[in-house]
Amino acid sequence: PIDLKAKIAYFKARRAEEKGEDPAEHYMEAACLGFMAYRNFGFQSINFMHCLDKVIESDSELREDAVVLKKVILKYYYGSQKVEIDFDSRVGRMIKAVLEGDDIYEDGILEDTVRLIAEDLLKAGTKI
Repeated sequence: PIDLKAKIAYFKARRAEEKGEDPAEHYMEAACLGFMAYRNFGFQSINFMHCLDKVIESDSELREDAVVLKKVILKYYYGSQKVEIDFDSRVGRMIKAVLEGDDIYEDGILEDTVRLIAEDLLKAGTKI
């Protein structure tokens, strides 16, 4: 189940932190899985916003992706009006590509999450 996978990724991130390793990739995986569990099934398995914050606080190359992903979720799923999204970022470009009818040719949990969000925006008729 997706909520269990999210918890496992979260615990891997915590363990990586304890060992002094970079936990950002695990936190990003946990955030994406946690968001998908919430969006698809209403499961509150982990706090995916907290996981995104942990990635944002890191020095990881995933930092910018986490910032944009968090802003997109805040704006389009929680209705935050004062959120400005950089669609020139990697995640922003992926969202724009799907909205323009292109596909994301990368595979991974982040890409699957972005694809899901972009498809929701497309169904809602959202213009960016």
